[in-house]
Parts: sequence; structure tokens; C-alpha cells
Amino acid sequence: MHAPVSSALVSSASFTATLTAPHAIGLAGTTTGTLTGTLTPTLAAGGSPFASSSAHPANTCAGTTLGQAAAFGPAVADGGAPDRDAVLAHLGLVARGTIGLLPQFPRLRRLMGSQQRWLLCQAAFALHHEAAQAGEETEAVPGLTAGHLLDLILEYHAASRNTVSAFVQEMRAARVFTDLPSRGDRRVRPLAPGEAASEAMRQWFLGQLQVLDVIDGGARACRLMADPALIAIAQPLAARTLMADDAWREPAGPLGCILWTDAGNLLIDDLMARAATLAPASGIRTGMTLEVEEFGVTALADRYAVSCTHVRRLCAQAEETGMLLRTGKRSCRRLIIAPALTQAYADWQARRLTAIDAAFRAALSIRSGAAEPPVRARPRLAVS
Repeated sequence: MHAPVSSALVSSASFTATLTAPHAIGLAGTTTGTLTGTLTPTLAAGGSPFASSSAHPANTCAGTTLGQAAAFGPAVADGGAPDRDAVLAHLGLVARGTIGLLPQFPRLRRLMGSQQRWLLCQAAFALHHEAAQAGEETEAVPGLTAGHLLDLILEYHAASRNTVSAFVQEMRAARVFTDLPSRGDRRVRPLAPGEAASEAMRQWFLGQLQVLDVIDGGARACRLMADPALIAIAQPLAARTLMADDAWREPAGPLGCILWTDAGNLLIDDLMARAATLAPASGIRTGMTLEVEEFGVTALADRYAVSCTHVRRLCAQAEETGMLLRTGKRSCRRLIIAPALTQAYADWQARRLTAIDAAFRAALSIRSGAAEPPVRARPRLAVS
């Protein structure tokens, strides 16, 4: 049985204990603005990776206040952390968490297309949210600048100086990040995510909470919609947990090779989402071989803005390691997915969902006053 990552990894010792407290968090507090938007992409079902459904109660939460959110039950359920079996049982739902948002937020292809870009994006938002929570930039909460992002990324060896610089320049050019007025030192250019990027992150995080709610019957999504400020607390906690988790950040074996390539996250999500639609009615279990029919390389490359050569190369590499078996004509492939790849993917997703779950639990405790925010000293790195 897969051992899920410990919830205690999510934060400093100052509020680790809150993660093991009873999960029925109180709803006391003032009503804030509501989070609105399309909720259905992450609840997709059917033959297409982008199909959608509004069957889950979380889709009725728009406009919910903190008091009204109680009608949906506890924000988090008493079940254990998501494990491999839970992910496999909801494989299609989990796999569509990002790709289901692409029609509405196409720039997510560049923000979260690969594992490295996911880390850069989440780190940038973490710095922005932490400064917003503090009210201003401080030594411990430096805010989002190219230099601060570089410090954080190098702390976890997730990218090089040149990669971070290129990422920031690209995000500026695409207006994903916007420049803010300088404070004091004019050589320092503060940044903030643009409105569209911020909304994409909110919808992505909301979708992750919806997945958790479907798995265990919680009402996290409703609580976030009632109190949107929770994302500024939870997102940095989840991001830092996952960046610090070696097994999640750099998965071993063929899965890691796929994730760290251009659009690798999206391609593996698409593959698993398609496979889930063809799974038997009894569900997906450990050790099961999955299949994908009508696998069109050209359509897949176009959808995720990569070359056909790139997609074929990834398939060939996976085939060499025994993770995939290709059959059929070149223009329309049929893939057989080895159980080892599906299980590695489920384990990886379980660690991510566990970190997000623990972060949201901690955010609820902090927001209610039951715990203090983590105190984090800015790292001092010798960067050559």
C-alpha cells in the first residue's frame, strides 16, 4: 500500500499540531467577497479530456457566505489523506485538474506545462501571497521579484539562474506578471500576477479542493468560495511543502522524465484522463493495464503547443522503458499503459493532493485564529 506524505510536512512546527486536530473547523468569522467562475472543468467526465459535468454539490457554491457554507457540512472530512487507491478510483477527475481549465485559461500551458514551470509558477505566487498576507514586504516576507524568486527556486534546486531569468522575462512579455512601482531601490522591480493569471490560479486551486471533496465528501471548495482570502494562506503552504518534497519534486523513473519535459505535465494528464474514460465500470485498481484509443499525435501536439516530434519522442522513450506499448498506424496510435506508470502517476498525484489538503486545513486554523502563521526567515544563498 502506498504510504501518503505526512500532513506535518506542510508547515513549520508553529502550527503542525493543527493538522491532526478534529477536522470540523468552526465557521466563525466575517464574511468576505466571494469567489466566482467556472467550476465544472475539474469535474469532467466522458470521452474528451475537456468534457464537463456539474453533478457535484461544489458547483452550487457560488456566492456562498461563511455562515451559509455550514450547510454543506464540515470544510474538511475525517477521512485519511488521499492515497494511491483514492487517486486511481478518481483517476479521470484528478487528471483533468489542470487540462480541464485550458480552454478558459490557455496560458496555463506556459505556467504549468512542465514540472519545472509548475514549480516556478507556484513559487512566484507563494511569494506574492505571503507578502499580501503580511501587508507589506519585509525581510522575512520579501514579495515577488526576480531576485526573490531566484532565491526560493535555488533553495530547492529546481532551476538555474538563467532559467528563472528567462521565465520572468517571458511572463513579463506575456503580461502574466506586471511591474509594480519600485520601493526605494529602483534597481529592484517588484512584480505581481496579472488579473487573468490570478484568476487562473484561483480556479486551479479551487479545482484541487473540489477533487478532494469528491474523494472524501468534504466541503473545502464551498469554504474557499465563501472566504477567498484562504487561498493566500493555503497556496504558499502547499507550494513550499511540494517544493521541499524530493519524491514529488523529482519523481524517479520514467514518470520524472516525462514531467520534466516541455508540456510533460499536461501530456501525462491527458493520457491518464483518456485512459480513465475506457476503464471498466468496476473501476481502476492497482496493477491494472489501461488503454488509450484513437491517439492522434498531431491533435495532441496542437492542443499543448508542442511539436509532433516532441510527442513522438516522449512516446518512444516511454516505450523503451516498458511504460507504453504503441500499436496501430502512425497517424492514429493506440497506447497500452503499463501498470507501473499508472501507479507512479497515482502516487505522485496523491502526494500533491495530500499537501494541498494539509495546507488548506492549516489555513482554516490560521484564519479562525486557532493557529499562528508560520514565521519564515528569508534564506541567504551564496549565488555565483
